[in-house]
Amino acid sequence: MGITSVRHGETFAWCWVYGANSVYGRAVTPDACRSLFASQPVARLATIGGGKPHIVPIVFAVDGDRIVTAVDHKPKASTRLRRLANVEENQAVAVLADEYRPDWEAAVVGAHRRDGAGHSGRAQPRRGDRSSGGEVPAVPGASAEGARHRDRRRTLDRVGGVGMRFTKQHWAGIADGSITVAFRRWRRPTVVVGRVYRTGGGRVEVRSVEEIDPGRISPADVSRTGHESAPHIRSQLRGEENWPVFRIEFRVLDEPDPRAVLANNTRLSEEDVAEIDRRLARLDRASRHGPWTTETLGLIRDHPEVRAPDLAAMVGRETQPFKLDVRKLKNLGLTLSLNPGYRLSPRGEAYLRARELSL
Repeated sequence: MGITSVRHGETFAWCWVYGANSVYGRAVTPDACRSLFASQPVARLATIGGGKPHIVPIVFAVDGDRIVTAVDHKPKASTRLRRLANVEENQAVAVLADEYRPDWEAAVVGAHRRDGAGHSGRAQPRRGDRSSGGEVPAVPGASAEGARHRDRRRTLDRVGGVGMRFTKQHWAGIADGSITVAFRRWRRPTVVVGRVYRTGGGRVEVRSVEEIDPGRISPADVSRTGHESAPHIRSQLRGEENWPVFRIEFRVLDEPDPRAVLANNTRLSEEDVAEIDRRLARLDRASRHGPWTTETLGLIRDHPEVRAPDLAAMVGRETQPFKLDVRKLKNLGLTLSLNPGYRLSPRGEAYLRARELSL
């Protein structure tokens, strides 16, 4: 089996986590970028040969400062694959790994060499480890770029899907039902009629999505958006100027959030505890940095309302991967997000008590 490796070199040219509208993008730390990139099962390798671009899906491993992909010897039209010939001709390559999520929050991580350092050769990635060793240098300018979005992110709904984010000033209106219309400029709609999305004002169900002329926003719709005027709405539209504008109508759901119901359920049967055990064990097995669930639950129990960066530092981890892991515990109803930090949910506390009694 042949091995082709593409070196990261001195930098990831960009490393972002973003949603359908890139205005909400944010730069992440090198270790978080490496973790996100290495967690994806498939990537796209882009090369150039004869002045023409060529892109193919690849499976890969991250080994130190290289992205390694295998090339097998099963019969092909030619043993001289275009991607390998292209790399020999032009070492400027790009690799893209992306993740799709049904809640419309996508993680996209990329790496490419602006100075060109892809190469064909031999490499020995560690068995079973797709994110082994090596330090990925920081992204030039990434800190400044991340800072530029930080204040805006703090006032955005952090739990809603990207397509249904609202600034904090609109949360009360969503909750009391006075805000039921929003306008967004998208390349294509990022919400679906009939689906439910979480916002800072509660869970909302999308009732309609239609492309409109932004110059013809009606006074009636203005009154349902929480904005002061149609010009003000247009001034707040994000995205490319040539993208269409959509009118989204929604209603707030006057019913409990299933995640909140789960988090507050303290009546755990032996079967419930066993099921949580099974899910946590699966998360531990899937981790590339070893078992973490029990340690993280204990950390949050012992240090409630402590900032995520401080919690992560206590166990020697990068903040972003740590937060992603805590979100997995939240999805199981075991933790609650606070400002700042976290605490165990009633269900999480009941689970730990049950585990301690069983020891």
